[in-house]
Amino acid sequence: MKINIVQKCSYPLKPEAYDEIKLQEDKRMKILEENQKLKDDQINQLIAKQEKFEQMIQSLIDMGQLKPLSHN
Repeated sequence: MKINIVQKCSYPLKPEAYDEIKLQEDKRMKILEENQKLKDDQINQLIAKQEKFEQMIQSLIDMGQLKPLSHN
């Protein structure tokens, strides 16, 4: 079985080889998308924690248990 290679793009000319390359690319893309979703979820969790922390600080300021920082 001989596989011809196109010089410009180096993709094999056999359909089966192209399908295998496409399958590998699809797998890689899915992994990248899953990793990005995990990172997005982590960022959203950090934002939610920061907002909760800011609310707690504001509550302490409102109750007089914490003095706000002065901005000179």
